[in-house]
Amino acid sequence: MGPVPLDATSSFERFHLLLVGNVTLVRLAVKQLLNSVSGIVILGEAGSENEAVALARRSEPDMAIVAIQRFDDTWASCVREIQAISPRTRSIILVDEDDGDGLFRAAESGVWGYLPQNISQEELVRAIQLVSRGQVVIACALAPEQFARLSSLNARGTDTLVPFSNREFAVIKAMAEGYTDRQIARHLGLSVPTVKTHVRSILRKTRSRNRAAAIAVAFRHGVIS
Repeated sequence: MGPVPLDATSSFERFHLLLVGNVTLVRLAVKQLLNSVSGIVILGEAGSENEAVALARRSEPDMAIVAIQRFDDTWASCVREIQAISPRTRSIILVDEDDGDGLFRAAESGVWGYLPQNISQEELVRAIQLVSRGQVVIACALAPEQFARLSSLNARGTDTLVPFSNREFAVIKAMAEGYTDRQIARHLGLSVPTVKTHVRSILRKTRSRNRAAAIAVAFRHGVIS
């Protein structure tokens, strides 16, 4: 079978991925799925949280595919640290089981995808494409009380958004397109410290813990599309 092509309308010509997972066989299975997809480049593999952070610091991938048994507080901290050191990296979590709180940890951590490990190659590639375009992808079963809790979590972010300045709008739009602070500074003719100041203001105005969460809030309010 030849390489599976990515959608020609994707916003990236190539996807540079970091593959993370503490079970070698699971990482190998995901790697085999992605190796046959044209346009995907796996920059490295990490078997632990510390390895994942170190690789993200060195390579600044477009995405991190995190295949784990359960998304607990330790992995949530790992994802937040990756986003802090590599703002362009969007994380997709593949879980073997959900303890009832994994999705909520994911939402609060700024994760872009939360999916079961038994998805097909086509579903995984589609998720990567959607996340690259700034959409959050979730596929899991929720009990009615869990759905109510998720709705409550979402409602906390739907208050009136403090208006962005023109410069902040330009910065968050570039953030959503995956640019680093250095690239944004060069594109907008600003210094990197000035870009970081705008980012801090954006986080404050969106009441977000990290950049991914701020981008999600901006999409939800129609600030960017």
